[in-house]
Amino acid sequence: MHGSHRNVIWSSPKAARVLFALNDRYLINEKGALQEAALLPLTIPHLVKRAPTR
Repeated sequence: MHGSHRNVIWSSPKAARVLFALNDRYLINEKGALQEAALLPLTIPHLVKRAPTR
């Protein structure tokens, strides 16, 4: 399983919560949080594009 951690896809709300916490920011409402998390200093490259669609 070497390197498999890079292939883990989190749910969008969970990823947004983690990114907000890492950036010492409060997440009040999850609607639109992923797009806002993509703009934070500590984020995941191409976050919105990589997010799973429902």
